Amino acid sequence: MNAWVRAQTSAALASAVDLLTTVFLTAVASVYAPVAGTLGSVFGGAINFTLNRNWAFRERARTWQQQ
Repeated sequence: MNAWVRAQTSAALASAVDLLTTVFLTAVASVYAPVAGTLGSVFGGAINFTLNRNWAFRERARTWQQQ
C-alpha cells in the first residue's frame, strides 16, 4: 500500500472520529454544538496527524514538534 492510499485512509478515519465525537457530544452529552464541533475537530486532527506521521509516511527520525 503506497503512502497516498494510507494518507487517504487516515483522513477518512479522522473524519469519522471528528463526526462521531461531535454527534456524541451534542446528542448524548448535551454539549453546546460549537464546543462539540471544536472538540471533534481537535480529536480528528490529532488522529489524522498521528496516523499520517507514524503509519502513512512512517516518520521516525524527527520529533513531532519539528514537523
